[in-house]
Formats: sequence, structure tokens, C-alpha cells
Amino acid sequence: HLSVPLNLGDDPFIASTCIPRPDASTKASDYPRRGSTLVTIGWGSSRFDSDPMSRTLQQVTVYAIDNNH
Repeated sequence: HLSVPLNLGDDPFIASTCIPRPDASTKASDYPRRGSTLVTIGWGSSRFDSDPMSRTLQQVTVYAIDNNH
């Protein structure tokens, strides 16, 4: 749980990631379930103060958080 709301527009180093749409039997507000393992890929820095950006495509595993609160 985050102590303050996350505003993606305030930080150029944080971005949302695309996920597949849920099937018709799943409520969109319940997808993906909190704690689900997600994988995202992209080019970027592996540390906050790293420069320059990586030239190698990177992959990271993250966990879904509940955005309904």
C-alpha cells in the first residue's frame, strides 16, 4: 500500500504499463488481481541516477497493486 497517491504525471521516470484486457467474465476493476505477478520490458536505467540509458532491452517482474483505494 502506498502512503501517498501515485501521480504518473508528476514523475517522468515512472510510467504505466500496458496489460491485456480481461475476458468478459472478469470485472475490469478486479483485473489484474492485487499481488499478481506482471512482467514489463523496456529500455531505461536500472538505477535512479544511472546515465546513459541502457542500450539493452531489460525485463523486470513486478506485482500488481490495487488502484481502487
